[in-house]
Amino acid sequence: MFHILILPSEEFVPQRNHLLGMFQYHQAQALKRAGHRVGALSIRQSLSLPMLAKAVARRLFGRSSANELGTLGLRELIRLLYHKVYRLEELLSVEEVSGIPIVRVEGFLYFPAGWRWNPWLRRGWLQAGMVAYQAYTERHGPPDLVHAHNALNAGLLARSLRARFGVPYVITEHSSQVASGQIAGSLWPNLAAAYAASSGLAVVGERLGQAIDKVLGDGSPAWEVIANILDPHFENAPWQERSLDPEPFRFVHVASLLPIKRQMDLIHAFAEAFGSDPSTATLDIAGDGPLLEQLQERVAQLNLTRRIRFHGRMGRAEVISLMDQSHCFVLSSQTETFGVVLIEALSRGLPLVATDCGGPSGIVTTQNGILCEVGAVGAIATALKTIKLEYPKYGSAEIREDALRRFGSENFIRTITEKYGRALSGPGRPILSV
Repeated sequence: MFHILILPSEEFVPQRNHLLGMFQYHQAQALKRAGHRVGALSIRQSLSLPMLAKAVARRLFGRSSANELGTLGLRELIRLLYHKVYRLEELLSVEEVSGIPIVRVEGFLYFPAGWRWNPWLRRGWLQAGMVAYQAYTERHGPPDLVHAHNALNAGLLARSLRARFGVPYVITEHSSQVASGQIAGSLWPNLAAAYAASSGLAVVGERLGQAIDKVLGDGSPAWEVIANILDPHFENAPWQERSLDPEPFRFVHVASLLPIKRQMDLIHAFAEAFGSDPSTATLDIAGDGPLLEQLQERVAQLNLTRRIRFHGRMGRAEVISLMDQSHCFVLSSQTETFGVVLIEALSRGLPLVATDCGGPSGIVTTQNGILCEVGAVGAIATALKTIKLEYPKYGSAEIREDALRRFGSENFIRTITEKYGRALSGPGRPILSV
């Protein structure tokens, strides 16, 4: 068995927001259940040098800041600034979540977060990560392997750890920034170097690997597709094949209400497909976000308030219950590096209608659903009508069984353990097995 250190590019399930790093947490849980030693680092950047310097200056002139620093006195501000720059080990905390040891550190931004790439922008994150890694190894010993999630920022840190301590690393890339082309061009040489120094690379979907290859050109690395792991709550929740009334046919959609999720397309497609027949179908939308009022207003304008229902943000148990009462799941996104909610729906036996926006192309098959062009309202409407008409051919038991086989914990553990073994059997290393 291996000792694996999970290194997210975001925080790892902090108490204030357990959704951060949830995907990595599910992987860590599965690895631990399989008998591996697993730990994690969690790096947060909460303040910048200009923010702290400004707060100190305001205190010198007898004024306070309007932000979180406003309650601190001058001595406390100077002490905090000193710790951020020179003594980050004073800002460490250690905890254990579900038997997984975590070292957390409050990192530092030398420049405001919105600044474009420059040699200093990532320094605070990498500095904090180095301190957290040393604290982890002092308590738990060095890991056999670091598993970095996304080259930015975790892969950059993993490369530094390898150079300094000789610990090998692998990278799983699932960044929506990479998929949507939001990475600054000046960053790519650093990311390419992190890929090149790794002992193994994976992407959560083939399209994501192709997007990276397009940027890197002839220097593209060899990608292995390793899908996201299914949330154990969806995998293990009681399930039985059910027979729902054919009408009204219940579509369900779960996502944050954001422009990139394109819920307006879904609403218009539903209206085009079923607006003239008030008894034939309904649409349940779970999630919250800045577009809620705009979407609700459009539904009211279309006179569909009784048939398109907004449920707000729901917990896992509520989402599972809603899916179990539905016939089909619909996703209308502009871009998805994977589409975790799709495999969650499949695990509950639901067929899919999804836009061909990246990750779904590796999830949706002719046996479990229909892919549509992004933004093509007419095509989405046709798919909604088709899935309703042909619903009997989509066996819920077969859909669930296939989802568990492809995305369940057993498949993930087998695949990732093989990858770890290959990474640790590189040049100059013995052949390792479990």
